This record gives sequence, C-alpha cells and structure tokens, in this order.
Amino acid sequence: MQRELKNKLRFALDNAAHDALTGLFNRRYFDRRLKEECAHAKRHRRPFSIVMLDLDHSSCVNDTYGHEDGDRVLRHIAEVAQSQLRDDDVPCRYGGEEFVFLLRGTSGMAARAVANRLRANLASKPIGLGPKNEPRHITFSAGVAAADERNAYNADNVVRVPTWRCIGQKSGAEPRRGRIASLWRL
Repeated sequence: MQRELKNKLRFALDNAAHDALTGLFNRRYFDRRLKEECAHAKRHRRPFSIVMLDLDHSSCVNDTYGHEDGDRVLRHIAEVAQSQLRDDDVPCRYGGEEFVFLLRGTSGMAARAVANRLRANLASKPIGLGPKNEPRHITFSAGVAAADERNAYNADNVVRVPTWRCIGQKSGAEPRRGRIASLWRL
C-alpha cells in the first residue's frame, strides 16, 4: 500500500514538472530551477546561460497543415534539442512555440554556439508535413543571456533579455528571422 502511494506521488510530481506534448520540462519547473541555478552560480562563482527559442512561422504551420502537424513540429524541436544538450542542461517548453534552455556552467558565447548548433541541426533534419509528407525546414529566432561575475550572477533579467531579443528578431524584416541575437550581458 505504501509503495503504491509512493509510486503515485512520484508519477504526479513527474507529470507536474513536464510538458505533456514534448516531454520537456515545463515553465513551472524552469522557474524553480532558475532560482536554484542562480543560487548555485553565486555560491560556486560559475556562470550559466539561457537560450530562448521562438519558432518562426508556427501559426502558418498550424493554419496550413493543421494542429496535429504543428504538434509534430514541437515534438521534433524537443527531440533535436535533447540530442544537442548535455545531461545537466535543462530543456523546457516555455509556452506555445517558445523553448528555453538553462545551461549550467556555460558562458554566453558558448550558449550562442549551442543555439547555432541547434539551428544547423534542425536545418539538416527537415520534417514531413501534410498529407504528402512535404519536407519542411524549421527555423527559429533566438536570444541568449548569461549570468556571470560581470552581473553578480543576477537572474532578474535572465529570461526577459532573451525574450526581448527573440521579439526584436521577429519585429524586423523577413531576413532577420532564423537568427540568433547578439550576445549582451544582463
């Protein structure tokens, strides 16, 4: 009886921390881990970075191919991201078509390299959409922010800055989509 109760509790806690569609961690879990990572970074004087992705043309995918294919795209992004990240990185679905990765012990420049590697990997792995399984390349705009000794490992702006960068990438002309914003310290 007690073992069954423990298993049910473990199952409930696991489900509360994960996005049901992608299997990645969810925003609630990310918010908690961000606070923990900030404390860890301050204590050990080790940087961490955030990479935030916002998929390009996601509403077009849903409108053209339907929400089932839109969901397949989100799962595809999650699979590719997990294959590119280290075991101690924290991949999360932040909401809608936004993803955020918490990268422990990673400088801003290294985080930008992670985002570029993910972009290149997605470009090499198109996903088949629609009834004819038409191959489509998934692109994203991204923002990168780092918490390090220059900003006292402060996480106050660590999500706001890359989110703002993603929006800034999308507000420009079409050629700006699919880019990774320049690195700025928080």
